[in-house]
Amino acid sequence: MEPATSADERILRAAPQRFAADGLSASLRAVASGARVSAGLLIHHYGSREQLLAACDRRAPEVTRENELDLMTGGNAA
Repeated sequence: MEPATSADERILRAAPQRFAADGLSASLRAVASGARVSAGLLIHHYGSREQLLAACDRRAPEVTRENELDLMTGGNAA
């Protein structure tokens, strides 16, 4: 069985997808829904849209490196 993904991780995965689909003015409720968390929990973790966007910006280089490594090593076995 796969380990549970933390709420914070789910938010950081859902937010870029929602912002890409709906623009930077996407509702935080839509981001929360995509992450399967409450809007209140999203606000608890990030405080505001600006802080969530900043967290996404900080995470982008890490995600890029992971994707490049997967491509260079033949993909993810999972």
